[in-house]
Amino acid sequence: MTLSPGARLGPYEIQSAISAGGMGEVYKARDTRLDRTVAVKILPPRLAESRESCERFEREARAISQLSHPHICVLYDVGREGPTEYLVMEYLEGETLADRLGRGPLPLEPALRHGAEIADALETAHRRGIVHRDLKPANVMLTRSGVKLLDFGLAKAFEPDSPAPSMMAELPTMAPRVTEAGTILGTFNYMAPEQLEARGADPRSDIFALGAVLFEMATGRRAFDGTSRVAVISSILKEDPPRVSAIQLQAPPELDRVVSACLAKNPDDRWQSASDVARELRWIAEGPGAGVAPPSVPRHSRRERLAWTVAAAAVVLAVVIGFVHHGAQPPGELTRFAIPPPFGVSYFGSVQLSPDGRRLLLWLLDEGRRTSVAVRSLDTLEMRRVPGTEDTRGAFWSPDSREIGFFSDGKLKRVNADGGPVQTICASGGAFSGAWSRLGTILFTREFGGPIYAVSAAGGMPHPVTTLDRTWGDVAHFHPVFLPDGRHFVFVARNVDLDKTSVVLASIESTEVRRLFHSDSSAVFAEPDYLLFARDDAVFAWRFDPNRLELVGDPVPAFQQVHCLSADEFLGLSAAGNRVAYLSWSLRRRLVWVDRAGRELGTLGEIGGYTDVRISPDGRKVAVSVRDPGRGQNLDVWVMDVSRGLESRITAERTDEF
Repeated sequence: MTLSPGARLGPYEIQSAISAGGMGEVYKARDTRLDRTVAVKILPPRLAESRESCERFEREARAISQLSHPHICVLYDVGREGPTEYLVMEYLEGETLADRLGRGPLPLEPALRHGAEIADALETAHRRGIVHRDLKPANVMLTRSGVKLLDFGLAKAFEPDSPAPSMMAELPTMAPRVTEAGTILGTFNYMAPEQLEARGADPRSDIFALGAVLFEMATGRRAFDGTSRVAVISSILKEDPPRVSAIQLQAPPELDRVVSACLAKNPDDRWQSASDVARELRWIAEGPGAGVAPPSVPRHSRRERLAWTVAAAAVVLAVVIGFVHHGAQPPGELTRFAIPPPFGVSYFGSVQLSPDGRRLLLWLLDEGRRTSVAVRSLDTLEMRRVPGTEDTRGAFWSPDSREIGFFSDGKLKRVNADGGPVQTICASGGAFSGAWSRLGTILFTREFGGPIYAVSAAGGMPHPVTTLDRTWGDVAHFHPVFLPDGRHFVFVARNVDLDKTSVVLASIESTEVRRLFHSDSSAVFAEPDYLLFARDDAVFAWRFDPNRLELVGDPVPAFQQVHCLSADEFLGLSAAGNRVAYLSWSLRRRLVWVDRAGRELGTLGEIGGYTDVRISPDGRKVAVSVRDPGRGQNLDVWVMDVSRGLESRITAERTDEF
């Protein structure tokens, strides 16, 4: 039934509709006796077909009304008006967690805080013998004072004592969101295996649902999903979701452990109380204390050992905002900042600003030597992997900043930057760099040592648009970058003589090319009239007229002492609007102990040419590869004894050791 404003249910006057779902319709109403705003839920008629069900529901509601917790929605009253059963609850202002997740994942801090609040509320109910049985984002309200759990325990009130497995698909709290056409079901995605197998539910079933909610808050994706009931149930019963940190790079490994234990198939393998989950989430949120002992102390508590990691990343991302386009060179009023890679991954030689200048596209390499693509907004600290881009060889933006082109499995593919289905454009061989013009053409290098190829972004057969000039000595064409007209582009022509490697101007409408200048770095266009490229320890800017397609004047250093990676293989420089991003590295680095919050706790050894690092399992020693200028710049492996402060070389060959 649908109630109109002004309708009465006992002393409650309906004001407006709020929502509708499998458990009924919810209205904003006024309690005429106490003159307060309340929420009234009308139960579906099918739930009140028998008097026995109604009596059972009222007994359960009375028990729930005794729950007093700041994160449980208060149940004020139950009543009947004619054939209509209704509940009267605390009126809440805010939005459901489901609505919030529709806009993407929560940042780590509120995700941990809200997860702990939900766990606290569950613990209070479990101690009173009440199991929620239908915990899901739609039953969590986000308010100014924190979360509020809704519909607490009401599923049990209408659940038969011994449900058959076939009845599980018809529980009243399950909104009918799966159809024969394959629409995804909501509640099934959060149900524990024992509920799906009709083995009954206990507090550990709520903990399973809590794990699924935690996963979704942190990643923006459901832990278990599918296009049919069978697919969802099979996923819950047989599959494990990916680690949270595999999707949300800022997530610490401790959160992986918490979520994984919540989602164990066997209830005995899960956390045995919600309070344990709340305690773990708060511990992760707090991070290690400020008084953690220095790393030279040989023994640490378990919590301290989890916190120690060593910062020796070879590559960091630098961003400069305020690049001014006119005058002899960019003036000094600039904003600069560096973005180190998340723990456990490194930047793998490519970075691209989105054409609107708002986001960064990064190519990552994890400790398992697997690559993936991540997107980071310049307005937040959030860095998210793009699902479906695992084991990619390179990526680039669409001209509208909404999609990403990337290379994987020998194919050129495209996907929405916020996630979605992956579309294959064409076969691409061993390509690793590309560019997408505003006219819908994509350029890429098909094979190492080959020319630049072009293909429609909608798909088709690639065709070469450049030809290797063997008489000049060209061996490969790299890194096409479109100019504003969407037809002309620049690229790097690698030569057998590195001194002849050049930045070349070309067009998708002609085979004619023009060599602009010698450089082993790729060049990128910075609006409205600069070409940027790396040389020695600086990024240089050279005025370039995009209408006449000519260089103007001489190049000038724009940013110095950046140690920018050579673009002989990867595109480590990008520009959009008044922003420039580049990958920077240096052979003089420090080994730094840091805690999970990024606070420096001490250093290890002297400043040197470290390239990689490993900590021994007992934490007492650190092995590093060090580039020795006195030995022809080759790498040797050294071992540092952390507790004794001693260093010893363990390799001394005339080749590189790692």
